[in-house]
Amino acid sequence: MSYSARPTPVHTITIHSASKAVAILHFRPDGSVLPANEMANGIIHLFYQAKEFSIVLDLIQKVKPLNVVFNLPSTGAFSGLNTPQVIPV
Repeated sequence: MSYSARPTPVHTITIHSASKAVAILHFRPDGSVLPANEMANGIIHLFYQAKEFSIVLDLIQKVKPLNVVFNLPSTGAFSGLNTPQVIPV
């Protein structure tokens, strides 16, 4: 995992598997219109509001195994992070 904080309002977390980037999580300013999730050059790009950063980071750090799921936006199916584990609330 790597984190990039830029002097712009967009921040990213890159998820790696076997030292290859498999997904980039983009965090945009709260309230902004998010682009559609996409796959480009074999890397999944998922878009989130900035307020979701701490939740996503906590999930990445604590939940194993963690899967990155991508479905074409036109299907209306889930894209994001999931785990086969049941997480107690």
